[in-house]
Amino acid sequence: MALLFTDGDFASDNEQISRLDQALSEFGRRGLAVYPVVIGTRTGVDVDIVLQDYVRGLDFDETLEADLEGIRTRVNPEGVAMFDQRSGGGSFVVENVGLSAAPFLRNAIDAHRAITFQLIPSEDQQEIWQWFVILAILVIVVAMLFY
Repeated sequence: MALLFTDGDFASDNEQISRLDQALSEFGRRGLAVYPVVIGTRTGVDVDIVLQDYVRGLDFDETLEADLEGIRTRVNPEGVAMFDQRSGGGSFVVENVGLSAAPFLRNAIDAHRAITFQLIPSEDQQEIWQWFVILAILVIVVAMLFY
């Protein structure tokens, strides 16, 4: 299982679409399902807003701020729809702080979790392995006494 966190901003030229198809086919060949989680807003936001809670010069350097300045990100519904069509699945869009992808992620993970069975004896049945352990301990103690 692979989780793809994206804003849906996939390049629409043939080379990028070809690379996307190759990646999806490789995931499929390896038996991995791809679950996209789309994060962002349709109106867009400046990327450098992620730096507002950090201290310039201490947590990040000025070149990072310069690199991010003027770059906007927004959810691209057409890109998301194209990815959903190519991957053969659906996606979950997180557009505001109030939404949580937890149920989507939990269902995705549960869908790929192996089912195991654990046999638990009923309370009225004593397990026999305990008697073998006690017998082995007694044999060791007796052997140590006569050695």
